[in-house]
Amino acid sequence: MSETCNQIANDIIRDCLNLPVRGQKNRVIVIPRRIIDSITYNSDNHLIIEAISLASGTRAFEYVGDSTMLNTNIAKVADEFGTGYMHMLPFKIFGNTPTIKKELEALSEEVDGVLCIIEQNYKGTVTVPNAKWVVLGKDAGLRPTVLEDTEGRNIYSITLGSVDGYPEPHLPANVYLTSETVTDALVEALLEAQSA
Repeated sequence: MSETCNQIANDIIRDCLNLPVRGQKNRVIVIPRRIIDSITYNSDNHLIIEAISLASGTRAFEYVGDSTMLNTNIAKVADEFGTGYMHMLPFKIFGNTPTIKKELEALSEEVDGVLCIIEQNYKGTVTVPNAKWVVLGKDAGLRPTVLEDTEGRNIYSITLGSVDGYPEPHLPANVYLTSETVTDALVEALLEAQSA
């Protein structure tokens, strides 16, 4: 009898070398949708992003939590216009300097919303690690639905989410291009000011 390694049901078999790992890192990369020049998708799968090009002189910015994993929430919704998905990303921002608070104010005023990239603990398979970087809000954009410091500790609770009536048309996408190393470099480059 062959080893199936935690077979759940017929045709659903875990890969012993690439077991699923739950959770996401404590880092959120935020890109205002108005500064995105273009997004390049994989020709075979519209949920794989191969490149994000930003306007000259702009950059993404990031928030890093305090050893707390993120906990995204994706919910399917249906109305008279069809089926969509509400993307929600709650997290906390620690050590809020005047610079960070200025960014949060600007974030609240982004008319087109923002796109967020987060890092998952699960990367995918060894040969195709295309699940590591997850993108929320790429089509309709996320907006702050919660932004508060209810305990006066300079720790902001924030939820970036789809706005009621404007769900995303797809599940969250992933960023991946050829290898984990190349993809990591692509994501990190978004944090550097774009040259002309």
